[in-house]
Amino acid sequence: MWQTLIYIPAKVGGIPLFGFGLLAVIWAVISLLVMALQLRRSGWNADAAGTLVTLAVLGGLICFVLPNVMVEIPGTRSADGRPVYGLPIRGYGTMLLLAVAAALLLAMHRARRRGLDPGMVINLAFWIILPGILGARLFHVIEYWPVHYGPVLREQGWAAALAAVVNISAGGLVVYGSLIGGLLGGAAFIVRYGFPFWATLDLITPSLALGLAIGRLGCFLNGCCFGGACDLPWAVRFPPGSPAYEHQLAHGDLYIAGVKLGEDPATPQGPPVIRSVLPGSPAEKCGVKIGMPVLAVNGYATTGENRGRGAEPRVLAPGCASGLCSWAGKGEHPPDSVRAGVRLLLHAVANAGRDGVPVEIALTTQDGKTLRWADASPLPARGEPLHPTQLYSSLNALILLLVLLAFEPFQKRDGELLALLLTLYPIARFTIEILRNDEPGAYWGLTISQVLSIVLLLSAVGLWIYLRRFGSRKADPPVQ
Repeated sequence: MWQTLIYIPAKVGGIPLFGFGLLAVIWAVISLLVMALQLRRSGWNADAAGTLVTLAVLGGLICFVLPNVMVEIPGTRSADGRPVYGLPIRGYGTMLLLAVAAALLLAMHRARRRGLDPGMVINLAFWIILPGILGARLFHVIEYWPVHYGPVLREQGWAAALAAVVNISAGGLVVYGSLIGGLLGGAAFIVRYGFPFWATLDLITPSLALGLAIGRLGCFLNGCCFGGACDLPWAVRFPPGSPAYEHQLAHGDLYIAGVKLGEDPATPQGPPVIRSVLPGSPAEKCGVKIGMPVLAVNGYATTGENRGRGAEPRVLAPGCASGLCSWAGKGEHPPDSVRAGVRLLLHAVANAGRDGVPVEIALTTQDGKTLRWADASPLPARGEPLHPTQLYSSLNALILLLVLLAFEPFQKRDGELLALLLTLYPIARFTIEILRNDEPGAYWGLTISQVLSIVLLLSAVGLWIYLRRFGSRKADPPVQ
């Protein structure tokens, strides 16, 4: 995982870079040149207006947004000891931009080989990219509103909830949402400018697969869209601060003070039980056994109305910046009692291992006994091994791209390339979802992506039937 690639300092040679600084000056000069060339070539028209809007949005980002998203650069101080701030370049966002650029270049290459104007593809891209991102984010927000964004709204207000909704740097773009939004935007462009509908969609279909292949690498760098437990040689272990690590921490999958907590299947609403004890740990030596119910940790109850009250941790694993780590929205919540037990253990070991000073852990079991031990071990430096489902998805998209390009010479009707994509992708996505562990099975034991995969596959069957009965023979979109 590599969430942050580099930090761009706020000042270069003492000159502010963001806001109304050096970058804004460069933007203004380039914008004037672009608009002058646009007006000289075709005068004021819809394309010129679209270019102006795009440049204005970019300028707004430079002047008003970037100055407010800078963070303190870790391990750096100015000459007078003050923190140095900079703009973090996230791995997720970088791969997303590379995905868009690669997809656009492929579509332009395919258009040029057909004797088409590549400028048409650029205009089409503006109609696809923004609706695609909006659709991807909207899908995520709707899916996780009850467990993430809704609680933020209730506890912190509209401003915090809006900030959480628009913050995509930590992930939170759903592929199906981007596919729906992008196709709707592309369809609107095709209808608006009178291009052949299915032939134009076929032109950009391989670009969708290429963009997905690169974009999933961003998911891997970010640590989201992770898989379940895995003991294969290529299993990956994510560090603190990643969604995968926080998910495992929340569900009791990581050792805290030598123990793992979990739900008792016989009494789901009851106290958490000991799932595992680290061999040779102080917890094992003092008599902690698997299956023991835990009624309290250091005197704080794990069940009832007062569970965990008064025991909010202040210092956690590196990267866990929000109380008990921001695992909300990273899959199904563990039971409240398990949550409380993990929270209490985290509070107890918050400063464990610092200066070699052990902390005292006291577990109260169901028979009224209290087991006490001293522990100086910090939280695990890495999570448990998981399936790298992000890489599985990336490889699947790359194979899908090759299949689409290999099928194209044998294509008989416009739209068949898109139909093939809508047939193969949901099958692979449904299968990969079985290995993923970041989404709850909320619909008949299936994740929402699996349900949509079934719907999309049925829609693809209908599209094949429609194309065979009413589709036109393969043709390239005309130059316009």
